[in-house]
Amino acid sequence: PPPTPSPEFEPPAAFHVEALRYGTSSYPRALATREPGPSTLTLDWACYLITAGGSRVLVDAGIGEPEVARRWGLEDYRSPVELLSDLALVPQDIDIVVLTHEHFDHVGTLAAFDNATIVLQERAWAALPYLDHFTLLDETLLRAGSAGRLRRVEGDEEIARGVRVVHTGGHTLGSQAVLAEDGIGRLHVFPGDECYTRTACEQGLPLPETVAADPAANRAFLKTLARWVSEGAVVHPLHDTAP
Repeated sequence: PPPTPSPEFEPPAAFHVEALRYGTSSYPRALATREPGPSTLTLDWACYLITAGGSRVLVDAGIGEPEVARRWGLEDYRSPVELLSDLALVPQDIDIVVLTHEHFDHVGTLAAFDNATIVLQERAWAALPYLDHFTLLDETLLRAGSAGRLRRVEGDEEIARGVRVVHTGGHTLGSQAVLAEDGIGRLHVFPGDECYTRTACEQGLPLPETVAADPAANRAFLKTLARWVSEGAVVHPLHDTAP
């Protein structure tokens, strides 16, 4: 399982997290969580903006096309780029975009962030040719690579002061989570789609196996995540933004 941040993991001087919820939808419970309940549940669809030590780090790039949002039943859709404008920011203000994994709802506005370094796991990079949306994503990543803005990591790596990625590999084989420490040493965890609901994340409930490429890796990460929560960590699920 991913390690607890080491002593040299220096927290940033200033820290802030902003949830950019770009829609909500009804979703089949069996594809989201093992929690008992009705056959459907309401999920958020979100990205997160981390401000840490002078850097702005965007966790995922969401869905960028209203047609795609409608197809997936999203209500109250607003593009992540539009949500940034509510904060008086434009895409060029973002320093780093972390792709927790390569699925379409995590990369949709990526092309807009033409000033940012894009961080993804090497195993996610290897999966790109097998994606339906490969052509557009590939062009974006190739442009980033030619401009020196593509950072393909293997495993765990610090990407900004006080912010690091850890390979999780459960939901997809190239999945990663983002760990950040705030100014008082508290750990914040952005687990990607290794868990969809806050309850599942905090209690360490694994994904349904139908949505886990590697169920054993997912279980291992969720066990570690539950331990971090018991030690005071704050979880920021992409599909459940309520505190």
